[in-house]
Amino acid sequence: MCGKHTIPPMATLPSERLEEAIPFTHCDIDCFGQFVAKDGHKKRKAYGLMITYLSSRAVHIELLEYMTSDSFINALRNLISIRGAVSTIRCDQGTNFIGAFNDLAKNLEGSLSSSHPHVKINFNPPHSSPMGGVWERHIWSARTILRGLGQKHGGRLSRSQLRTPFYEVMAVINSRLLRSVFND
Repeated sequence: MCGKHTIPPMATLPSERLEEAIPFTHCDIDCFGQFVAKDGHKKRKAYGLMITYLSSRAVHIELLEYMTSDSFINALRNLISIRGAVSTIRCDQGTNFIGAFNDLAKNLEGSLSSSHPHVKINFNPPHSSPMGGVWERHIWSARTILRGLGQKHGGRLSRSQLRTPFYEVMAVINSRLLRSVFND
């Protein structure tokens, strides 16, 4: 005899995923890549910062010239300048994230955003990438699109020219349908 078939209970979604809010008020962030970009006659590494709005899964991508706290803070300031105040950030425990948020807490208290000085940070437990499924899926999509664009450009882009493919990836990901469209 077989046992009774049961459906395992699913964890509840974070309240930020269900709450209607101004876009990018609640977001997930993660770094991706290691892109080789020209810097004069030298080749240097560059990275992407994927910022995903939790409610609609819209994305914003910033270029990180270095994998440092300072570079991350500048990218976060760019996000706030373009998209508005951020209330909640979820991320993994990358050293650049931890260092940046420690620096902000010590030195720049309240200056991250003049309109919304208090940002709540939620770090995922170590080695738990499935908790970041929303942003990990977007990173996979971004890598796929960038791979195609890289073949087109042959990897000869400077750091400043790398921003354009990032914006093109952002446009492609943000243009997808959020739900099925019905004819009736």
